[in-house]
Amino acid sequence: MKRITMLIFALIAMVSTIEAQFLQPNSSIYGSRSLGVENKSQSIEPTERQRNIESSATYNPNQPANLQSQSFVVNNRNPQATLLDEGFDDITTLPGAGYSFVNVSDSQGSTDWFQGNDAVFPAQSGAPTAYIGANFNNTAGSVINNFMITPVLELENGDVVTFWTRSVTGSTFPDRLEVRLDPTGANTDPSGPADVGSYTELLLEINPTLTQGGYPEVWTEFTITISGLSGATNTRVAFRYWVTDAGPVGNNSDYIGIDTLTIEEGTGGGGGVCGSPILEINQDVDDTCMANITQTGLAQSYIPLEAEAAGAGIKFRDPSTGLNVDLSLWDGLPNAGGTMLASGTTQTDGTNWADVYWDPVVNVTVGNTYYIVIDGDTALPCISGSTNDPYPDGNVFANAGYNPFPTFDYTFRTYSCDSGGPACTSTAYDSTAVPFDIDGAGTSTSDCANAPNLIPVTVSDMGTIGSGATLENITIDIAHTFTADLDLYLVSPNGTELLLANDLGGGTDDGYNGTMFEDGGADITLATAPFGVGPYEPMGGTFAAAFAGEEIMGDWNLKVCDDAGGDTGQVLQFSMSICVPPVITNDDCANAYALACGDSVVGETLTATDSGGNAAPDVFYKFTGTGSAQLVTISLCGGGTDYDSVLRVFDDCNLANELA
Repeated sequence: MKRITMLIFALIAMVSTIEAQFLQPNSSIYGSRSLGVENKSQSIEPTERQRNIESSATYNPNQPANLQSQSFVVNNRNPQATLLDEGFDDITTLPGAGYSFVNVSDSQGSTDWFQGNDAVFPAQSGAPTAYIGANFNNTAGSVINNFMITPVLELENGDVVTFWTRSVTGSTFPDRLEVRLDPTGANTDPSGPADVGSYTELLLEINPTLTQGGYPEVWTEFTITISGLSGATNTRVAFRYWVTDAGPVGNNSDYIGIDTLTIEEGTGGGGGVCGSPILEINQDVDDTCMANITQTGLAQSYIPLEAEAAGAGIKFRDPSTGLNVDLSLWDGLPNAGGTMLASGTTQTDGTNWADVYWDPVVNVTVGNTYYIVIDGDTALPCISGSTNDPYPDGNVFANAGYNPFPTFDYTFRTYSCDSGGPACTSTAYDSTAVPFDIDGAGTSTSDCANAPNLIPVTVSDMGTIGSGATLENITIDIAHTFTADLDLYLVSPNGTELLLANDLGGGTDDGYNGTMFEDGGADITLATAPFGVGPYEPMGGTFAAAFAGEEIMGDWNLKVCDDAGGDTGQVLQFSMSICVPPVITNDDCANAYALACGDSVVGETLTATDSGGNAAPDVFYKFTGTGSAQLVTISLCGGGTDYDSVLRVFDDCNLANELA
């Protein structure tokens, strides 16, 4: 009987009401629809459409010409060269530096790209207005299609684009941003509200389904690895502010900012073996003999954290020498229509591990599921693993037909290129409790116990330190008249304390002046106050070791103790940068959760989208059937719901052939 992989599509209909539409509550055309604020200073507006402006030494918006004639090509290809570094301090200088701005929205609005409005939110770095913004007034109609395009650069696969972006906190008008590349170097401008010109390679899309809250509401760093080029190419990168049902009377589009844009030469990803592979996923739990090569049908699923896959490794229970190990990378199981993306063979070398590096490296999609298929000499020792689900994002497949074992994992590891995409997204969090008086109201913290000064930063994202989330750094600024009086600690939401610094700086005033602490930093005990930026490693050890396995969500506190009298001070700044793992949801068929017969899962559709093309949220699951009739059950809302619910079964993600 033919085996069929079926996709279950659950649709929960919902009742909605229509809200009255805001009509430009902000009196400034450069403002946000969600905030009733005006510009503190007059923002400049790029030329009225800027499809055809000439870049020259000075910016003159009244002299349109043909941008195609300019040639700003960066040819510095030294190792790790910075090809572009833009802080958007003064965007009137950008056309002269080779940038162009192309607004081909359906009806020209009252704004284009403009200098950041600090009355909406301040810049990620630099002066408060030192970022570039765009908003709902980019169109007077209903479709925004507005491009900011970099100068011409000599780019190669593996080069890295990094930038920060955000929208308005609590906005009810969703925004969307695409980052695109011209793979040909033709540099053809878009010509209409749905056109992308020659910028056909989509590198990144933020909030593709225009979901409320789907665009970052705090400054968030994104890192992209260039791909899609045939070799070194003189070309450009485009930032496309693209929103439908937009404009002053639409349901979407509010206000976005972009800051701190850099493009750097990468070290890998240009074909061939990765020059500097780094460990990406390391599932090192080994408590059982999981499977032997003779069983066949062996595979481990996993979700990549980086945009380039460089290799994989498998651990065996016993060491061996001179035996072939064959590993291959697939985008689906071999018996379920998967395609092999890479393969390689290595020989065991007297240790328990065997690693294979892909040649060439493979561009993968962060968040999608891939499969490491395992084969080799039948004399190989048993493959190590664990039955306790140590890696929740994947599982073991074994025996003829690649049977799944949802709570089992092989002991495995994956590698990515050093220039790969982010395993997580860097997000900045700032304390709203500053300025904070140290020992205010006559309290004393001489023993750092009775009245500790706790300054909180609230982290709303989810993740676990060491398992996808990384505490990258913290920054503090303290005005105090005797620095050596201060003892500083970082306290996690779980209550774990890590000593940052204590009794340093002597009688220096304001010793911690925008000082950063991060793992691997310099020894602060050898530094001279004022300490400056640093960065420095905490005196008590690393963030990674101190907070390993702890959840990032909750209140992190800077604990400040003034252990002597006679001097006073304030905490002026306490901020954190945490790299947050991507959230993978099954409201897209490509991310359908895999189920085996008898499995039971609990989920919800509150944050799901209508990716199935219906008027209500949907979620997807997948399983491999036997070819005979099988029963699938959904139980809603603890036994009942007031809404209609639909269960559909398809045979692939085209959703064209409905089986039931």
